[in-house]
Amino acid sequence: MFPRPRPHVPAARRPTVRSPGSPQPEARGSAARRPTARSPGSPQPEARGSAARRPTVRRRAAAGPQPEAPRRAPPRPRTRLRGSRGGRAARPRSCRSRSARAGLAFSVCQVERLLRAGRYANRLGASAPIFLAAVIQFLTATVLGLAGDEARHRRSAYITPELVDRALHNHELLSGLFTMTTVSQVAPARY
Repeated sequence: MFPRPRPHVPAARRPTVRSPGSPQPEARGSAARRPTARSPGSPQPEARGSAARRPTVRRRAAAGPQPEAPRRAPPRPRTRLRGSRGGRAARPRSCRSRSARAGLAFSVCQVERLLRAGRYANRLGASAPIFLAAVIQFLTATVLGLAGDEARHRRSAYITPELVDRALHNHELLSGLFTMTTVSQVAPARY
């Protein structure tokens, strides 16, 4: 197992336990200059200066068996897996875009930005850009589906602008909606 770590205690708070024959620590301040009465067997005071000082050896008190502290678990690795949050179960992501909540492929935020930039009204409802994005997505899917059918009918592998124009003209509802519309890169058709 892992060795048990010792808690760090500052030197000023550590209890000093000395054996009976060890010298007393030097006094600091004005008490160091006062002469004191010593018994005949007591050690002489040490010379001043850092070179003359010996480090004091601190010993543990031999006071019966120490109770064993509970063992700690080994430390966790610092690199966490993506998505883990301190041991809690991963929650589903709560912040979803409005397009994802509405189930749309077209961006609701972009439609809202264009509506606000166009200044069509002073105020804009919360559901207006969602509805308009859904309408635009439906029209796009319908036009591309009709253009794909037209390409399959002509045995073409690509949907070209001419096929989109032909699909809009051949559909009875969309031809009325797109009467004043010109498809890019298409010459005016003579139907």
